[in-house]
Amino acid sequence: MTSLVLVVTSLEDVTADMVIAALNERGVPLARVDPGDSATSPRPRPGTGSAAF
Repeated sequence: MTSLVLVVTSLEDVTADMVIAALNERGVPLARVDPGDSATSPRPRPGTGSAAF
């Protein structure tokens, strides 16, 4: 079973962008969720570092 790293941060967080880039380079599965967008119910899109609406 593969683990998934959940990154909870705003989409404008450049520090998180750097961390996500490093994780992507290492092939670590991840999903990024912006808690400020909860009203639109984002669904994490594994492996891309972004959320789908």
